[in-house]
Amino acid sequence: MMILDIYHNKDGVITCITIKNLGHDYEAEQWVLVTYYEPKVTETITEWILRDETGVRCVWKPSDNKNDKPVITQRSSEFTGTWAKGPNEVSI
Repeated sequence: MMILDIYHNKDGVITCITIKNLGHDYEAEQWVLVTYYEPKVTETITEWILRDETGVRCVWKPSDNKNDKPVITQRSSEFTGTWAKGPNEVSI
């Protein structure tokens, strides 16, 4: 099973929401999109980190252009999602 951590920074206070028991990478991709386009939290999300028992699978950050979906900044070879390669993406 995988875990998706969603980090927020509101007024300098960093918090993390954890989504547990994800069985597939595409579930994490869906959570990233749903949370990113939620008007109440869009401005405060700083990153999403998907991990499993072996370590980090994928890291997304908000796009510089708020109209675009988040970009992947780090991706492991274990990640099987369909998200497009980020412009500054590195392998982990």
